[in-house]
Amino acid sequence: ISQSDETMRLARKVALENIDTLRQPHWGLVNSTGTVALYEALDKKFPRVVKAKKTGLEALENRHRNEDRERDSARFYYLIGLILSDRTEDATRLVKQIGAQQSVHQFGQMNLEKIVKAGGAGSLYKFFHALLSENADSPYWQTTVFLAAQVGKSAEMIVLAESALKQSGISAKSQRTIRHHLMRAQLAADKPDAAVRELRILLADDSKADDTEEDLAVAMMAIYSGGGGSSGTSKLQLALTLAQVGSLLENKEWLEEGLTHLTTLLSKPKDARDYTGEHVLNSTVDLLIGLDRGPEAEALLIQALVKAPKAPHSEFDYGFSGGEANGHLSGLIKVYHHAGRHADIVRLLDAAPNWGVGDVLNLMGANPMMMMHDKSVPIAYFVAQAFAKTGQSAVARKIAREFLYLNAGVDSFYELLVELDGQKLMPLLDELYRRDQFEERPLIWKAHLLRLAGKLDEAEAVVKSAIAVDPSDGEQGKNDRMRVYGVYADIHRDRGNLEKEEFFRGVLRAIRMSENADDLYAAGLFERGIRMYQDSLKHFSDAYCIQSRMAIQLSELGQHEEAEKYYLKAYELMPDSFGRVESHCFGCERAFNGERAQSLAERVFTRFALEHPKKPQIHYLLGYLRDSQRRYSEALVAYRRATELDPEYLNAWAKIGALAERMKLPAETSDAVALNLMRLDPLARHVQPEIGQIQDLADLWNAAKVAAQFRHETPATIYPLAAAAAELAAKKAAPSSNRFSHYSPEDRDESGNPADLIARHELVQAISQFIDGSRSGRRW
Repeated sequence: ISQSDETMRLARKVALENIDTLRQPHWGLVNSTGTVALYEALDKKFPRVVKAKKTGLEALENRHRNEDRERDSARFYYLIGLILSDRTEDATRLVKQIGAQQSVHQFGQMNLEKIVKAGGAGSLYKFFHALLSENADSPYWQTTVFLAAQVGKSAEMIVLAESALKQSGISAKSQRTIRHHLMRAQLAADKPDAAVRELRILLADDSKADDTEEDLAVAMMAIYSGGGGSSGTSKLQLALTLAQVGSLLENKEWLEEGLTHLTTLLSKPKDARDYTGEHVLNSTVDLLIGLDRGPEAEALLIQALVKAPKAPHSEFDYGFSGGEANGHLSGLIKVYHHAGRHADIVRLLDAAPNWGVGDVLNLMGANPMMMMHDKSVPIAYFVAQAFAKTGQSAVARKIAREFLYLNAGVDSFYELLVELDGQKLMPLLDELYRRDQFEERPLIWKAHLLRLAGKLDEAEAVVKSAIAVDPSDGEQGKNDRMRVYGVYADIHRDRGNLEKEEFFRGVLRAIRMSENADDLYAAGLFERGIRMYQDSLKHFSDAYCIQSRMAIQLSELGQHEEAEKYYLKAYELMPDSFGRVESHCFGCERAFNGERAQSLAERVFTRFALEHPKKPQIHYLLGYLRDSQRRYSEALVAYRRATELDPEYLNAWAKIGALAERMKLPAETSDAVALNLMRLDPLARHVQPEIGQIQDLADLWNAAKVAAQFRHETPATIYPLAAAAAELAAKKAAPSSNRFSHYSPEDRDESGNPADLIARHELVQAISQFIDGSRSGRRW
C-alpha cells in the first residue's frame, strides 16, 4: 500500500463500507485530508479506551499505546480535513481538545505548504483567523498574516491586529509579535508608510521580550519559501526589512535609517554562533554593493572577520575546515570585485590563512554559500576575473574552464573566456555541449561568437537550437534568464531588422520586470508585486511563465475568475515553452495546483492532444497533469507516449522513473528508464537514475562504459593558497574532503567506471555480504 495511492484509496473505501464488521481500527488509513468520514466512522466504532494505571498486562498496554499514537496522527489529518471542509467550529473545538502545544507541534509536522499550494489557503486562513479572534495570545499570527496575504485578506488582518493590540492582559512578547505581523500585513496590503511606523516602534523597543519566532511559524517556514520577506522578529531582521523596503521603494530616508540600525546591531558582540546574523550580514553587504557603497560593506566584513572564531564550530561548517571566516573572506572578494580592486583579491588569496583549503581549486564547489553569494554569479568567477585583470590570464583560463567542466550553466565564465580567447573558444563550447546536450549555455555563447564573426545565418540556427533545449530557461538567476533572446535581438540588429530586434528586446524587458516583481513579492510587498507582473505582460504577453505566475498569485488572492484567463493563456503557451528538459521559473512549478487550475488544464491539453497527436510535449503535459491529479496509471501512459514520439525526451523518461515511488513499475520499464537516462545524461547532470535494481547487468556495464567516456580528469592544483596551505600543514589538516560535493556530477555513482558501478549494484552487494557471512561462519 505504501507505494500506491490508488491501493490506499481502495483500502479506505473498503474499510468505510465494512465499518460494522471491522474487527480493529485501522488508523493508518487516515493519512490524508480527504478521510473525514472514515475517521468519524472509526472513532464512533472504536472509542478511545481509558486505561487503568496498573493492569499488569504489558503487551496490552503497549498495544493501546501504539494505537493511541496512530489515533493521534489520524486525528490531526481529521482536523485538517475539517478545516478544508469549512467546518471551522468543529475544527476549533477539536484544537481545544488536542491542546495548544500539541496542536502547534502537529501543525509544524503537517506539510501545510502543500495544502496552501493546492488551493486550501482560504480555508486555513478562516480557521486560524477564528483562533486568533478568540485568543490573541495564540501562536498563530505569522501563519495567519501570510495566509491573509495569499487570499487577499490583509486589510482584515490589519483590523484584527490593531484590535488585539488594544486588548488588556496581552503579554509583552505577544504585543511585540502582534505588532510585527501587523507590519507584515501592512506591507502585503501596500501600506508601506504604516508598516514603517510599526517598524520604528519595534526597533525602538528596548524591552527584554523574547525575539524568537513563535513555534508554529518556525516549524512552518517552508510555506514562506514562496514569499514573505525576512520573517524574523529580531531587531537585525527588522532593520534589514526597513533597509530593503527603502531600497525597493527608493525611499532614501527609510534606507538610511535601516542601514544605520544594521551597522549598530552588527557591531555588537555575539555570545554564540548566530545564523540569523550571518544571513543579515550577507544581505546587508549585497544591498551596499548594489548601492555602490563598497567601503561600508568592506568595513562590516572586516569587523565580522576579526570577531569570527579562529576555528570552526564543527568540521561540517560550510563544508570547509576554515569555519565562519571563509564566508567573510568570500564576501570581501565580492566587494573588491565590484570596486575593481582585483589586485586586492589576489593578495587576499595569498595572505589569508583561514580559507580552510589549500588551493583555488578547492574553492570551486565545496561551499554552496560561496556559490550562491551573488545569486547566479559564483565567487570563483570573481577570483578568475581578478587573475585575468592582474596579468595572470593562464590561471584565469584554468579556473574558468575547470568550473565549466563542473557546471556548464554559468554565463559569467563564458563571458570571461570570450574576453580572453575570442573565436578560439569554439572547440571548448562544442565539447561542453557534447558532454551535456541538455545544457543550452554553450550554444548561446557559440551563437554569440558566430554573430561577432559575421556568420549571422549560422548564429541564428544555433540560437534556435539553444531555445529548443529549454525555452523557459527557468534555472538561471536574475539578469541571466532568457539571455538567448538578447543574442537573437543582436542578430536581427546586425541584419537591420529593427522590428524583430524590438520584439526580442521586449521579451527581455518583460522577463526583467517579472524578476523585479519577484523581489517585491519576496519582500512581502504582495499587491505591488502583482501589479508589476501585470505590467510586464504589456511587453511580452506570450511568456507562459509570467502568465502562470499571474494566475497563481491571483488565485491565491482569491480572485479566481481573474486568474482563469491567465491560466488558460499559460496552458496554451506551455507546449511550445517546454523542451526535452524544462526548468520552472520562480512560482511556475505550481501551475497545476488546485481543482480549478486542473480543470482548465484538462480542457486545453485534451483539445491539443486531438489537434496535435504527434507533438510529444502535449502528451508530456497531459502526463504532468495526471501526475498532479494522482492518476498515476494514466500519467504513465501519457509519459510513455511522449517517449515513443521522442526517445530523446529526458524529462519524460525521468517522470516515468519518478512514478516508481507511487506505483509498481514492470521491471523492463524500470530498466528502460535507467538505461535511457544514462544514455541521454551520461554525467547525471539533470537526473540521477535508479540503477540499483537494473536486472540486466551486462546492459548496465555497457551503459556505464559509454558514460565514462564523458568524464573529465580534474587537475591536482590550479593556484595554491600560500598562507592557507601553510596553516593547514601546521595543523596537519587536509583540505576539505568534500571538495566538489555540491557541484561535481563526475563524482556521483552514476558516472563511475563500470566495475565500480556494478560493485555497488544491490544484487552484487547482497551476494558479497552473503559470501562474507559464509566465510565468517555467520548463520543466515
